[in-house]
Amino acid sequence: EKKWQAHLTAIYLLGPSGDLGWLLRGLGGAEGTLLAEAAVAHYPSLDRSGARPYLLTDYTLPSNTSWGYVISFNVVYPHFLGSEINVTPQIDFAHDVNGTSPNTIPFVEGRKAVTPSLNFEFMNRWRAQLAYTWYSGGGGNNLLKDRDFLSFNVSCSF
Repeated sequence: EKKWQAHLTAIYLLGPSGDLGWLLRGLGGAEGTLLAEAAVAHYPSLDRSGARPYLLTDYTLPSNTSWGYVISFNVVYPHFLGSEINVTPQIDFAHDVNGTSPNTIPFVEGRKAVTPSLNFEFMNRWRAQLAYTWYSGGGGNNLLKDRDFLSFNVSCSF
């Protein structure tokens, strides 16, 4: 199946003297990142006659065009409480706005996911993350809507 896909990504680095410095100062952080990404997928010759089966769980036909976006925001707190640990709270939000792709990747119309997380860094070598992901929307095609999860990761770079 021929597929066209386009992405547009914007990254804004927050610093105390930047345009959004007031937000960073209000949150008490040293720096931060705001990321926004929008994507669209288009299948120009998608057969929507119903003659070809697609793997959509609610038996609807996929869309020729589908799109969505992701927004991510974090703030870095270096030397948290006087320690050698940098703490970075982060929130990610993903929304598949319109259309459902033939294989539900990348988009299921109405699907949303929210992931708040806490990231820890010690001496630029040890890292840990605690995150929770909550899925919603998307109707019967969103196979993740009842599979929220909590994760904890630890890594060491050497």
